[in-house]
Amino acid sequence: MSIVRTFLKPISELMLFGALYLSFAGHLQLGECVAALSGGVVATFFRARLCRHGRPFASRWRDIPNLTRRVVPDMARDAWRLTKSFLSLAVGGRSPEGQFVDLPFDVGVGDAPSRSRRGLVIASISCAPNTFVVDIRYEDNVLVRHELLAAPQPSDPQWPV
Repeated sequence: MSIVRTFLKPISELMLFGALYLSFAGHLQLGECVAALSGGVVATFFRARLCRHGRPFASRWRDIPNLTRRVVPDMARDAWRLTKSFLSLAVGGRSPEGQFVDLPFDVGVGDAPSRSRRGLVIASISCAPNTFVVDIRYEDNVLVRHELLAAPQPSDPQWPV
């Protein structure tokens, strides 16, 4: 068990983070491979540091099914709506106009779990094809999101994805 935890788990995480970077890069070149390797090393290091200081997320693995049930359908819905919008634009329709929306967001404190949760929320919102995070107003507990097409507002201020 000690060998798995000491060597195999970090190496597998490094490979996972590197493969994730390369999938987002879209092409395979030497520079991208070096960036994937260095990014994987940094991500693995920070993940290990966060896990040593307690739970990195509000309730750790228990929230993954809930987040997946919310994020994946939203991404599919947004992709379909944007595809329809751009196809109508291609045949002479009007261009979609974006808008900025203020979402209530519990920014937490400056500890590692709060920073990790903020990073996951920003990544989840920005990965969706319709939305991305523009700003976080810490003093107001507000997350500013840009939407190309109007989207339903989340009700959970801790995980507004």
